[in-house]
Amino acid sequence: MAEQLRLWDVDNDTDPRHDGGRLEQSQHIPATSDPAPNTAAIHEPPPQLITSGVIAQETGGTRRAVLWILETRLDIQPAAYAGRTRLYRPIAIARVRHELNAIAAKRSELRGERE
Repeated sequence: MAEQLRLWDVDNDTDPRHDGGRLEQSQHIPATSDPAPNTAAIHEPPPQLITSGVIAQETGGTRRAVLWILETRLDIQPAAYAGRTRLYRPIAIARVRHELNAIAAKRSELRGERE
């Protein structure tokens, strides 16, 4: 009974399933054998993403008009989200400016027809 194998005994060297937390030589991986990480990716600046408020400031449009354009134009998609805030790439400024100009042109045409 005294020679019975106890699995909960951490210091038990006779259990072939327990190695005492030691790694065998074949399991040891030296730190120098790892390839160097891609240093180009580490030094790249993060992408510059902007909010709808920044787009409104840059285009000179109202925030309400910019939000309406961003929500209704399916080709202008958010690049990322920060919580509930949608973040866009800087190219969205040109797209929104184009849409605002198109809306202004259509309004001026309609005003011209009325008068």
